[in-house]
Amino acid sequence: MTTRGLSRRSFLRACAAGATGTTAATAFSTVSTVIGGALPGCGRRDLDRPNVILILADDLGYECLGCNGGTSYRTPVLDALAATGLRFTNAYCTPLCTPSRVQLMSGQYPHRTGWITNLGELPRPQRYVDPKLIDLAILFKRAGYATAVAGKWQMADFAQHPDHATRAGFDEHCLWTYDYKGVRESYRRYWRPAIWRNGRLDRDALRDHVYGPDVFADFLVDFVERNRRLPFFAYYPMVLPHRPFLYTPDTKPPAGQEEKAERDPAARFAEMVAYLDQLVGRLVHSLDALGLREQTLVLFTSDNGTPAEITSWMGDVAVPGGKGQLTRAGARVPLIANWPGTTPAGVVSEGLTDSTDFRASFAELTGAGFSPGRRLDGHSLVPTFRGAGPSGRTWVYIQMREKRAVRDRRWKLFADGRLFDTLNDPLEQSPIGPGEGGAGVQGARARLEAVLADLG
Repeated sequence: MTTRGLSRRSFLRACAAGATGTTAATAFSTVSTVIGGALPGCGRRDLDRPNVILILADDLGYECLGCNGGTSYRTPVLDALAATGLRFTNAYCTPLCTPSRVQLMSGQYPHRTGWITNLGELPRPQRYVDPKLIDLAILFKRAGYATAVAGKWQMADFAQHPDHATRAGFDEHCLWTYDYKGVRESYRRYWRPAIWRNGRLDRDALRDHVYGPDVFADFLVDFVERNRRLPFFAYYPMVLPHRPFLYTPDTKPPAGQEEKAERDPAARFAEMVAYLDQLVGRLVHSLDALGLREQTLVLFTSDNGTPAEITSWMGDVAVPGGKGQLTRAGARVPLIANWPGTTPAGVVSEGLTDSTDFRASFAELTGAGFSPGRRLDGHSLVPTFRGAGPSGRTWVYIQMREKRAVRDRRWKLFADGRLFDTLNDPLEQSPIGPGEGGAGVQGARARLEAVLADLG
């Protein structure tokens, strides 16, 4: 049985353990049992070159996951992946959609690529990311992997560049159009979605009751099933839970109300996070059904923090969303790595990492090597995935349009000279100016100033 044969109602019953007090690991095992055993004839491959599924949530801050201490939302599947895998507490990104995605796929910081703002903020002729820059899938293809992407692209106008995802190295794609023939389809990522599937507009998806996130998840489940005997790379940049905050299929919207403006953003956002968690489960548990879990590295992260209009809770602490800001709430994101039999189970890594590290990790993992003539900014996490501890990275760089900052685990220095002790001033309200503070403060400033100078 594949996950397409598992009804949503059955899936929810199986996951209910995660909401009723059982451990995350128990909830995860329960769902796996419901889906069933492996298909015959799948066989094992060299585990040094695993399948890779990279899941990127859209506008989901660190505080949203239960495993990170969040108490506002139900995330039993993600919590289970953390409980049976490796969870990072100091993972960072660029706090805005397009720059964050370019950084992840190129392995370079925004000041090198020139992508410091969103695609939609540029004049229409400039809304195009060179596919040679975002060559993550090409790296996998060089190593003999089948490749697919489904969800949010936001790298080019498909009406003008219909083969953009293909030129970026993906054998198959199923993507929300974002902007098609001059029409911004913000709402059409969800109900009656506007989807670009393998080079053309998918008109079957434009029907009533079709929910875009379901289409993207089912596309990747099908891709995994068809390529189960090959090494594969599936990139899953989800459209959830980015606004507009709308009903999901589980909340049964009234007829004709699916695309209405957000009546209760906080409630809709919570429902969307819960549905995101289920979709991750749909894909991960299909690996169980195919007998591929020990051959597959599953990574879950996000492109930036939670939207500013959403406040989440970590126990008694309110966490306002920080998307679009260089604060911790804007740039720190969840990161989970789960590779049964390889990643240590239930381990928490406090080492620094950022989204440039994915490309360096995949280059080492696949043996594909690095792109000649390109200065990459990442550090490989493969030793960390294998239980060897943090990568040794001592700082991360964060850029938001023209604003730039570099930080270690305690100190954060902006290019304008402001220094913050984020351990004692997590909201960054008390800047320390040049010449202020004792020797320890000045030493931290000098170290981070040297990093900024080297970055250029």
